Amino acid sequence: MYKRRLSFSLIILIILLFSSMLTQAQTTPSVSPVFECVLYRADGTYTLYFGYNNNNSVSVTVPIGTSNRFNPAPQDRGQPTEFLPGRHRNVVAINLTTPQTMVWALTNRSGTGSVNPPNQSQYCAPSTSTITLNAQTMSQTQIDLAWTAAADTVSYNLYQQTGSTWTRIGSTSDLSFQHITATCSTSYTYAVTTVGIPRTLNGVTFQPESNPATSPQATATTHVCNPADVTLSAILNGASQVDLAWGATYADVYDLEVQVNGGDWTLLLDNTTTTAYQHTDRACGTQYSYRISAINSQTTTLSAPASVNTAICAPAAISDLTATPNGQTEIDLSWTAVNGAESYRIETFNGTWN
Repeated sequence: MYKRRLSFSLIILIILLFSSMLTQAQTTPSVSPVFECVLYRADGTYTLYFGYNNNNSVSVTVPIGTSNRFNPAPQDRGQPTEFLPGRHRNVVAINLTTPQTMVWALTNRSGTGSVNPPNQSQYCAPSTSTITLNAQTMSQTQIDLAWTAAADTVSYNLYQQTGSTWTRIGSTSDLSFQHITATCSTSYTYAVTTVGIPRTLNGVTFQPESNPATSPQATATTHVCNPADVTLSAILNGASQVDLAWGATYADVYDLEVQVNGGDWTLLLDNTTTTAYQHTDRACGTQYSYRISAINSQTTTLSAPASVNTAICAPAAISDLTATPNGQTEIDLSWTAVNGAESYRIETFNGTWN
């Protein structure tokens, strides 16, 4: 009689325990494990990466055990027990020395990871987390790139960003690269990616590579272009004023010089940022030539000269005019020639000059 009661009690206990586990399985929200990728390491070992997707609006807690375990054992491989809402990548990394298949059983779902997955996207590129990329401007057309090393990397690819597009500009196994086809006065954004050990899948050989958009980046601007398109105009304004105007691209400041009748050049304005000037009180009968030096941190570019000629000077007044009678009907006039006079006009006065 005692044995029957014990057996009956044991059956009831088993039923209650199974019912509790079933209830827990039914009430625990579902979290999906995800096999992310496998990384082939340089030393011949492998690392399997797993993540998860929690579509619930709240965190889900699943202790290590039947509903949160890895197979083969040990069932605890460092996986989380609290699962935040949303998609979370690479939360578990399992290092293997020999090829294996790992299964993560989580709630009522499972994710299977292998060292030989069927898709190229499931082969990891080496991590870029240890890389720091530096870009140094060397000239108007060269930017030097240098970066720190990343483990398990066969080579590195260099990319240049144009808008939202990344264009590969080089590949190297070194830790430096020279971009020597750059354009002056231009800002460039670069990225360096890691390239992993070659793999062959379905007869196609490929190398896992990190995404340039999420890889280490750096920006640099080439040195300013030489001053160009230097223009200068000189316009005579009245008898004694010259109006000057000038301009150039990539110029920071200007020097303005003047030359009088082909003589030496004389500085009028030094390191000015203005682009106009009025040269007043100019002498008559004189040629004035002007030139502009457009200056920036790289070099100086000269303009072509611009010249004007002021009006011919009026002759000086005659100071020694003499009138000598010669008979009853003639008066002889004489004077000393005046420099610059091309001809003379004789007037008489008889109440008025005519």
